Amino acid sequence: RDARGPLYARAQQPALLREGDDFCMQIDAHTVFSRGWDVEMLREWGSARNEFAVLTTYPTNVKDMNRSMNDHREMPHLCAASWIKAGVLRNGQARAAANLSRPLMSPLWAAGLSFSRCHAERRVPADPSLPDIFNGEEYSRGARLWTHGYDFYSVTRPLIGVYYGDEKGTQGGWQVNRTSERASQRRMA
Repeated sequence: RDARGPLYARAQQPALLREGDDFCMQIDAHTVFSRGWDVEMLREWGSARNEFAVLTTYPTNVKDMNRSMNDHREMPHLCAASWIKAGVLRNGQARAAANLSRPLMSPLWAAGLSFSRCHAERRVPADPSLPDIFNGEEYSRGARLWTHGYDFYSVTRPLIGVYYGDEKGTQGGWQVNRTSERASQRRMA
């Protein structure tokens, strides 16, 4: 009843940071991890060779984490966005990048996986003044991160997976307050 949407919830994250926290990761609640994901995520971040790297993409579906696609390894890679209405840009469906040997630069940030140095969360926190926003939140946050010098990269292989749709038997999400949503959309525009 008191939920205000994913972007508002993400804006609360910096309050959880402690002095000395080096890396921060944001994921969706419906996520599972591969064995050794933490060591591999650090290795992936290091291979980007960029202090301002953000590893980010829409994670692989849980059922596809250990499968070869089209006889090779593919990773979701974000490379398109579109207007869904005036003032609201939304990331497009992920395409595939194949057989990556190091993280691949991407133009877009995704909320499903975001892994970076914690200075990104401290310097560019999610906007707490955007309650009830879902559409457009990723593009808005990505634009803010990019204008602060952060670069986005897709990881080389699935380290986490997500249950998409109702695979976990979900019962729905928060009830959007449309008046609040319109005000937040005007702020994003």
